[in-house]
Amino acid sequence: MDSDSPSPPKVFSHRVIKQMVEHMFGDTLGTLSLADYKVIRVVFTKCKGSWEKLCSGDMVQLELLAKIITGWGKMPNRKPPTEDLI
Repeated sequence: MDSDSPSPPKVFSHRVIKQMVEHMFGDTLGTLSLADYKVIRVVFTKCKGSWEKLCSGDMVQLELLAKIITGWGKMPNRKPPTEDLI
């Protein structure tokens, strides 16, 4: 495995996070950075979130992740992407 490639659990978490962000915010926030993924993963884990339970369809875990992503998306420094005029 390439040292820059995320591990299988991170691939899963990144995919879930990306899908939830796209579902909740559409394209208004632009592309997530690796730092965004890391912050969301760390907060989810610190809040006693379980990726394993989430993978099994646990609704409590899904609701926790949704709350975290909502909070992340509404942070005051979160800005929508701008269109550069030529």
